[in-house]
Amino acid sequence: MNLIRLLLKSFLFYVVIPLLLLSGIELFLRYEGWGKNLSPWIEHTTEQGKVYTKNLDFYQQFFEHPVDPGEFEPYITAIKLPKPQGTIRIFVFGESAALGWPDAKYGFGKFLEAMLNQMYPQYHWEIFSLCFAGINSHVLRYVAQNSLFLQPDIVLIYMGNNEVHGTFGLLHDFKNSIPQPPWLVQLQIQIQDLYLTQNLKRIPLFRKKSVSHSQIRFDNPNLTKVNNYFENNLKAIIDTFISRKIPVFVGTMASNLRDWPPKDSYFKENISQEVISLWEKLIDSGIENLINDNVEEAKKNLKKSFEIDNSPALPYFLLGWCFIAEKNYEEARKNFIEAREKDGFGFVRSKQFINETIEKVTKEYGESNRVFLVPVEQELASYAFAGTPGNDMFTDSCHFNFNGAYLTACAYLRYIIAHCIPTFSLNISNPHNIPITTYDEAKLLLGIPANENEFVGKFMINSNLDAVINYPTISQAKDMRNFLTLMHQRFLPNSLKKDSPLSGTYDFSVMEFLVYHFDFFDKQKPYGLIIKYLEALKMLGAFRQGTEIIEKLLKDKGNDINYYYLAIDFYLNSKNYSQLDTLLQKFQQNYAFHDISEYRLKYAILKEDWNEAITLSNKIISNPFNSSTKKALFQCFLIEKNHTLSSDAKFQQWKSILQKSQWSWDSFDFVYQAAKKLGKVDEYKKMLIEIVNDKPTSPFPYNFLAFIYEDEGEISRAIEMTRQAISISVKEVSNYYELSRLLTLEAEQLFDNGKVEEANNRLEEAVKSFPYYLPAWNLLIETCKVIGDEEGTSQKIYEYNQIQNKGIMKHLWEIIY
Repeated sequence: MNLIRLLLKSFLFYVVIPLLLLSGIELFLRYEGWGKNLSPWIEHTTEQGKVYTKNLDFYQQFFEHPVDPGEFEPYITAIKLPKPQGTIRIFVFGESAALGWPDAKYGFGKFLEAMLNQMYPQYHWEIFSLCFAGINSHVLRYVAQNSLFLQPDIVLIYMGNNEVHGTFGLLHDFKNSIPQPPWLVQLQIQIQDLYLTQNLKRIPLFRKKSVSHSQIRFDNPNLTKVNNYFENNLKAIIDTFISRKIPVFVGTMASNLRDWPPKDSYFKENISQEVISLWEKLIDSGIENLINDNVEEAKKNLKKSFEIDNSPALPYFLLGWCFIAEKNYEEARKNFIEAREKDGFGFVRSKQFINETIEKVTKEYGESNRVFLVPVEQELASYAFAGTPGNDMFTDSCHFNFNGAYLTACAYLRYIIAHCIPTFSLNISNPHNIPITTYDEAKLLLGIPANENEFVGKFMINSNLDAVINYPTISQAKDMRNFLTLMHQRFLPNSLKKDSPLSGTYDFSVMEFLVYHFDFFDKQKPYGLIIKYLEALKMLGAFRQGTEIIEKLLKDKGNDINYYYLAIDFYLNSKNYSQLDTLLQKFQQNYAFHDISEYRLKYAILKEDWNEAITLSNKIISNPFNSSTKKALFQCFLIEKNHTLSSDAKFQQWKSILQKSQWSWDSFDFVYQAAKKLGKVDEYKKMLIEIVNDKPTSPFPYNFLAFIYEDEGEISRAIEMTRQAISISVKEVSNYYELSRLLTLEAEQLFDNGKVEEANNRLEEAVKSFPYYLPAWNLLIETCKVIGDEEGTSQKIYEYNQIQNKGIMKHLWEIIY
């Protein structure tokens, strides 16, 4: 009896009371709001039901630096419950490659969604990306287990690039860089959701220091551990869904083999510097011989390097190009694969052991359990030159370009057609006989212009040679760009030799397609196209038309977070304050956790509500996880309001901010307007010229210089600045409009001065740059008449009438006149 009392007393004092005390502390912290919701999803209650969006705070806990979601308004993942009737919902699990980095609206899931909706319009297909850059299977396992309530019908998995180079992996700049058993990782992630844990971690004693390995060799013994943990997590994710009879499609991991040189080439231990020097000479000789078409000699040099040490990855990569030169594509592929296997670059190109595990696990479950292997790697290889994918499918080492995303979507699509559509009891006759959407059709459905270039990221190789181990010293291949350019020119077919698109041209086919063939209110049409078109109107400045469309969409389509973001933009730009007030209130009511401080600041500045603007600015700047671009406008505003600073000091500080945040249009515009008020436009101009001389990374310094030169009457210089802006960012439609307008202004001056032929040439360029700028057409017809070109006049009148009759013109009248 005494023993029972003693046990009860011990249980009370050592278990119950501490639990009650900790629970009380947790409840108090939650009541006071001293912590964050760290579940993967944020719930919003709207008039149309509940909406769930990704919780960036959940992902932020795994990183030291501000997270990059890869998806930005108006392309935020927003999942509605209850699921709309007639909807088939597909979830994609993966990392940055599956997400579509660097721009999530062009991931393979988006291609697949557009294709399924076009091929099988009887149902509404929704594909949501449950991916995030930099995470791995540990985090995805937790996300999967906490996403079942969102009612997926099909699950696609494309993961494996970050198992070494990721949180709870082996290296880099993550908070947890020590491999840990999956059960322990899942427990750690769960307890992070406790406010008590979050507050304890603020105490230096409880902070876990980052562990970062500088090198991870291909033969690191910890890789076995990593592989075992990956297998464990993959099985747990599959179990999560097949227990609910949800089919799971797991893809093998593909990578850029041909055009991505290995970053790190490691030597065996205890090798002398003398031997390394001999190895380096053989590598340099091999490159030199290959460049000079002495392929056989190059192979001899490289094979001799293997006799010294066959650990480094680089000789295998170079040998692969030797076999490409000899058209021995099978041997080329073997060597490129070996180079990938021995490359130490963070292991972001997943190694063969990842794919072997994927194949093993899917085979264990089998198709009887509705688990299917999708051979993505093999699929891309079958379409690649020499069976080795390169920049024809990737933007860098592992992230897809449009073509790679499309081919990956096709790989999953074929398996969905074969294994899901017949078993879903869908009302689709002959599902296998429906032709798969072509690449060009799929691009059009996503709003990608037909001439959008696949090779913009050509040879995106680290130019910081200090960070590269054992690269060659020969000048022709010092950073491998020159070497790869020569290899492409010499040994690849013409179809793979495309360069960056020419500046001064833009394909408006997508916009015209939308106007003629797209019904904004047809729920079967791709949602992304609606947003794409509204974005185009915003860029062109057609705010009235945009407002009319967005108001109808908000009324007919319900509460959609991305439509809210667009509506705020349109109301702000059209200065529709009464509607904006209502919209902001409704947005915060429906999406309370989403921070729209940037929009509220712009509104406060427009209303000249300085107290509100200062409060908002300080709030954003004080958040350590906001990027410099996010903070830029707020910092510029506070500098302008700091009355203790001289104008010279303000410009110095503004310059520093603009140099660091060159993609913040609002910041450039704010400083421009402030400079006008101060009567210091010359100072602003001087600042922009200094930024331009430092080789700007965005078109905005050129844009604002163009505005200033135009105001000063220097139209030719304004035109040159606009051309420079286009050369940096060829996708900005508004720049083509500006170029056409400026060329027309210059043509008017030339025409008035009797230089008719020169005016005619400027106008020809103007209508080519932006075909819908009617003042250019009017003057072009006039110049043709004056120079006596009757045939040209007739042709221009015909083309002018064709342009006027285009549906797109109704959206452009307000910005042209």
